[in-house]
Amino acid sequence: MPALVVKKEEKVDAVFAALGSEITEKAFIDKFKEMYPKDWGRIQAKFAEEERKTKPGKPHPMPHPDVYMRNMYKNAIQHRESGIQNRRDRRMAEAKE
Repeated sequence: MPALVVKKEEKVDAVFAALGSEITEKAFIDKFKEMYPKDWGRIQAKFAEEERKTKPGKPHPMPHPDVYMRNMYKNAIQHRESGIQNRRDRRMAEAKE
């Protein structure tokens, strides 16, 4: 199955760069939809397709589009924070040497 959002990391980085210091979940989601309307449309279309294919009362693996976007934001924040922590750890280790 091809990726739902092609070059997701690059697009997420671009959204963060466009927002500057105004990084909130809502701002991220709104800016992503504005910058990448085709990707947002693909997310919605895939969810609708999964809804149609799934028998009533049964779950499917695709989260609701709003949840998908919140997860994308949270994963990006965690990735950025772990990157900052890793850089701090490396600098501290280098300073000890």
